[in-house]
Amino acid sequence: MKEVNSIHIAALSFLCIGPFTGIYLFTTDFISVSQSNPFSQTALIYIIILSVLGTAAAIILFNMLIKKTSTLFATSVTYLIPIVAIIWGAFDGEKINILQLISVIIILTGIYFVNKFK
Repeated sequence: MKEVNSIHIAALSFLCIGPFTGIYLFTTDFISVSQSNPFSQTALIYIIILSVLGTAAAIILFNMLIKKTSTLFATSVTYLIPIVAIIWGAFDGEKINILQLISVIIILTGIYFVNKFK
């Protein structure tokens, strides 16, 4: 998919999952909570900023990175994502428990098996 624009790839992935998450959102008490909580609009603005700048921009940059580098480099980035997430959480003061460490090991093992048996 080197000829496809990274923004188009990210947009397609969000377009595929967007309707399902929207349907799920409105099956919860989202509307009643957002109407009764005075801070809900501020929180929603921060969620939108986080999703656009954090998630969408990261996916676009990751797709650009994959196009410009080798598959080996992209695989190493995939291995590092859970490790960096744990380190960032610890740096931010979050408590890291054994369940999270086991989850990282399961993720890394899954990535290893997927890449080994291709």
